[in-house]
Amino acid sequence: MKIYDQYIEVSKEYKILEAKKKDLASKILEDFKKKSIQNIQDDRGTLCVSSRNTYVYSDKVELAKEKLAILKHKEEKSGVAESQTTEFIQFKPSKNA
Repeated sequence: MKIYDQYIEVSKEYKILEAKKKDLASKILEDFKKKSIQNIQDDRGTLCVSSRNTYVYSDKVELAKEKLAILKHKEEKSGVAESQTTEFIQFKPSKNA
């Protein structure tokens, strides 16, 4: 199997595994809540509940973000902002795949 074929296959498997992982995580979180536990541990490692705070900002901050976006765009067009390019491989499955 060519390296390209292997990459495509791994990409497909990864997408399936990510969906399974997300589903399992949801079920584990539900189970932890029912049992009022925060983690479990065995010789393979620890599964634990983690959290992340997110913020919803005021209209004042949202307006400032919009102004910043406009300023960034102006700098990009004028050449003041410096462009950096990162290369990576991306696989897009065909519509009939």
